[in-house]
Amino acid sequence: MKTKYFMFAGMMLFLLSSTCLVRAATIEFNDVNFFDSTSGTKVIFSADGSSVEIYESGDATTFISNDPFLGFEPELITVGADPFFIEFEYQFIEGAENIDDFSAFVYHSNGNYDQLRWEFTGESTPSSGSGISGDGYKSVIWDMSGLGLALGDILGIDFVLGTGDQTNDPDQYLDSYVTIRNLQSRLQ
Repeated sequence: MKTKYFMFAGMMLFLLSSTCLVRAATIEFNDVNFFDSTSGTKVIFSADGSSVEIYESGDATTFISNDPFLGFEPELITVGADPFFIEFEYQFIEGAENIDDFSAFVYHSNGNYDQLRWEFTGESTPSSGSGISGDGYKSVIWDMSGLGLALGDILGIDFVLGTGDQTNDPDQYLDSYVTIRNLQSRLQ
């Protein structure tokens, strides 16, 4: 009798704990998953795919993009059940006397870029403060809940390091960079 009770209690504990788990999908940074605007000259993917470094270039922007709607990159972000989140951490180091910015964009699977759903513009990362991890990274969490996304919708994502107004105030130093890590889509 005790054996049946313990089996039942163990099964119930497993069922309760499995419904409370956070299910996350880690998205690897690599040249298969993301288009690199510089063909490898200013973008460095880590060997294990956990992070990417984007360096300022003489062009107006340096970026990586996962745009499955053009048919080149794989579908990395598929909307799960509500609530649904996309998150990453970044460290943006802006050189002295620079006017650079770091942005991230998420696109809806309809491929209509005029209907940009979410945009984030990050400030350069201070060494400490509110929302800063011990190693100097800031966290960004996009809550996609209640935005009318359907289960199975595909999203695209871009990370952009812009060099500011090159016409009126040219940035001659080219010493800013951003490191992005721990890109995930998750439920709950």
